[in-house]
Amino acid sequence: MVKRPINDITTPFFSVSIVKNDEIQGIDTYRVEAKDRFHAWPHHISRRAVSMFTRTLDRYLRKRPHLTLDHPKNHVRRIVYFPPAFRAWTAYMPGGFATYSVHNPDHKRLYSGKKIDIITKNLFRHSIDAIGLRSRAYAMAWYAHYYTGEKKDITWLSIAAGTGQPVFDAARIIPANKRYYLCDMDGEALRFARQLSKTYDIDDEDIFTSKLDLTREGVLERLMADTRPDVVDAMGFFEYLDDERAVEVLIAIRKSLKSGGVFIFTNMLDTRKQLDVHKRGMGWPGVIPRSVKQVSHLMTKAKIQKKSQKLILPEDGVYGVYIIEG
Repeated sequence: MVKRPINDITTPFFSVSIVKNDEIQGIDTYRVEAKDRFHAWPHHISRRAVSMFTRTLDRYLRKRPHLTLDHPKNHVRRIVYFPPAFRAWTAYMPGGFATYSVHNPDHKRLYSGKKIDIITKNLFRHSIDAIGLRSRAYAMAWYAHYYTGEKKDITWLSIAAGTGQPVFDAARIIPANKRYYLCDMDGEALRFARQLSKTYDIDDEDIFTSKLDLTREGVLERLMADTRPDVVDAMGFFEYLDDERAVEVLIAIRKSLKSGGVFIFTNMLDTRKQLDVHKRGMGWPGVIPRSVKQVSHLMTKAKIQKKSQKLILPEDGVYGVYIIEG
């Protein structure tokens, strides 16, 4: 397979540039700077203001580890939940409609139709969680663009795809003909994904959706066998699995990934900034933050060779983006 050189990339929507090539836990690592379209100077003051605001909230919580999410004196939660659109948005956590609004904060309304107020819009644009959510998708796009090389046709499988927007954004920088398989437990999100795909000029015959619970035994293996994908992504799946199930998923991928295929997944870093706001201010449910060492250990347990592994670490430090090459 002919690959493109793995260089910096600039698109109208984002850019990814290599800061340093490194090795962590024996894994070849790319430290990158991923910039979204709100990184430019017209948004500089707003981004700094949101950063200062959320850092202050995080310091407050770190000094008060006894304040749980539902603690009556958790003032941070009341502050975070003050904007009406933000309160409405939390009803979607942790599903695809929540990440849909954050991935593209130019949307004027939530999926429910509720108008997004200015405070919520700025949180969607500039909070560290929002920046990290987008940078992991840009890292995925960057590596998929490199790895698919000069292929003329590719099949893309998205695990826990939600509304599919990160996949569609990533794939539009890849010139090959593409066929998409999106799977998720949320049938409504998948129906919306089909509608959204039309705005990306994706033909109906090139997109397939399946409502599946991939935590059930054998489901992922059958899906991989049926689709034979070139690219598999799991942007919001692995970090919701306990260690035992995570290893089972990695084993299934190792056994099913075809030669020349690539699996790209993410896990929130346990060293990320403002983790207390994420957990006890916003209250995002279910995520298991892990260090690179912990994820490396899981891949070792799954008998995935080091030479098949890659790691991308965006400078914002929210997520690690892990690659397994077939």
